Amino acid sequence: MFNLVRGSGIKRTEVIETGEPCVRYGELYTTYRSEITLVASHTSGTVYAKAQKLLDGEVVATLTGENDIDIGRAVVNNTGETIAVGGDLLALKGNYLDGNFAMLSLNAPYMGSQRTAAASGNIIVHLSADKIGNFLMAVPPLNEQRRIVRRCKALLSVLG
Repeated sequence: MFNLVRGSGIKRTEVIETGEPCVRYGELYTTYRSEITLVASHTSGTVYAKAQKLLDGEVVATLTGENDIDIGRAVVNNTGETIAVGGDLLALKGNYLDGNFAMLSLNAPYMGSQRTAAASGNIIVHLSADKIGNFLMAVPPLNEQRRIVRRCKALLSVLG
C-alpha cells in the first residue's frame, strides 16, 4: 500500500531563513495542525540534497514525543512542493493512498489507540516505523478516499 521512509536529521543550526523547504519533528506539534500549506523552515541546498523528501500529497508522522497520546501525529504536505524531512519523522509514500485521507485516518481515535499501545518510553516516548507498519487501517479505493476527504472538509468547515 505504502512505503515508510524515515527522515534524516536536520539540525536546528541547519535551519535558515530562506532556502530549500524542510520540516522538523517539533513543528508537527507547534506549527502544523493537520496539513502543511506553507513551510515554516528552510535549509541549505546541501542539507536538502542529502535529506529524505516528502512529496506534495504525502504524509509525515512523528516518531518521538512527550507522551503516548500525541505520538505518531500525522500531517499532510499540501504545499505543492517537495520538502526535506528531518529526523524522528516518518514519511508515508504510496500511489494508492490519498495523503489527506491518510492524515485523517492516522489522527483518528482508532489509530490513536494503536499508536498509544505501540509507544514505548516514559520521559521521551518513541514509536518505530516497524510498529507503524503493522497498524491496521481501512483503505477504500482512491476515489472513495477522496470523496471521504471532501465530506470531512465540508463538515469541518461548518464546525469551524
